[in-house]
Amino acid sequence: MRVLMFLPPGVTFGDNWAQAAARVADVRTVAPVTGRHGPSVGGPAFLGRDPTRAGGYELVVPRELPRRLLGPLADTPWVRRSAAAVAAIEAEWGRIDVLHGHFYAACRHFPALARRTGVPYVVTEHSSKLTRRNPDQAVTARGVRIARAVYRDAAMVMPVAASLLAAIRDLGITEGRYRVVPNPVDVDRFRPPTAPPPSPPVRLATVTRFAPVKGNDLLLDAVGTLVADGRDVTVEVVGDGTERAALEARRDALGLADRVRFHGRLDGAGVARVLQGAHAFVLASRWENLPVALIEAQACGLPAVAPDVGGVPEVLTGPALGQRFRAGDPAALTAALRTVIDGLGTYDRAGIAAAARRRFSAAVVGDALGEVYAAVAAATSEVPEVRR
Repeated sequence: MRVLMFLPPGVTFGDNWAQAAARVADVRTVAPVTGRHGPSVGGPAFLGRDPTRAGGYELVVPRELPRRLLGPLADTPWVRRSAAAVAAIEAEWGRIDVLHGHFYAACRHFPALARRTGVPYVVTEHSSKLTRRNPDQAVTARGVRIARAVYRDAAMVMPVAASLLAAIRDLGITEGRYRVVPNPVDVDRFRPPTAPPPSPPVRLATVTRFAPVKGNDLLLDAVGTLVADGRDVTVEVVGDGTERAALEARRDALGLADRVRFHGRLDGAGVARVLQGAHAFVLASRWENLPVALIEAQACGLPAVAPDVGGVPEVLTGPALGQRFRAGDPAALTAALRTVIDGLGTYDRAGIAAAARRRFSAAVVGDALGEVYAAVAAATSEVPEVRR
């Protein structure tokens, strides 16, 4: 079984999916880039070897055409370039059985690509735009049409959370075949430390994006309240974004300069170090889908505080794992943090990590992907082959 995975643009968790798929299939990856870094594969100039991934390729993205004017024809450069890449990769690797893409918007050219190449495709859907309750971004009518077309022709659509599948159906997108397959995490990297960190202070960690939807302003206010109440608390903040300067100013105005540390963006190893050095994890978001950071924190054995929205209840399933709070409510966030901080000694950290491993390890998610790939291959074998 050969699977060509088009890695999702602009996110860091694509490699987790490739690693999960590699447990059940022969997988190669295609990463979108604006300029090639690796050597040519001997085919089209826009396709090169990915110097950062074994068995990986880089595909230079074509110039975007005006979609408002051209509609689906705007995808023509993507279709041509991707089809040429598939042909070149097959020439040196062999027949590809399944194309695997991520996000409906990044896969908008896949229906035409599948028709041109004869290779079926599956889509993992992560986009929180598809949820009507998301206060940050909402899918447009054009986006709904694109998603419907992508899903209709897909051999399988895999939303990462049951709540996301419900949101897709709530948009009236009922065409297609669906199976929920959650985000995998690297449980070998994200695992409990050999010894818990010393205390006091109580060290909280968050991995976030500095945007209004992430509620980092609420987190700073909650920490200020906890400190004023006499709790010895610090926060390690991993992430970056347009709100960073404003959040640093808010931190300083609250007198928390020695309590809240901003790390900026870190690689996977850096995030793991921060989580392993913490006593608990917090997400203050006003909206979430299925947050990878929350799963990584669980894999490190951390009790968590997170909002009761989106896919969070599918991860934070009960009080043995932490506390959920009403999103956007600073008093509820503060109360949830107080409960977790005051009860730190009651949490079974090994049990929290084991729960994450049972549900979100690459092995478990890989088994689910293996079932999907096998079903796609079996269905395709019953249909006359259509090749370029």
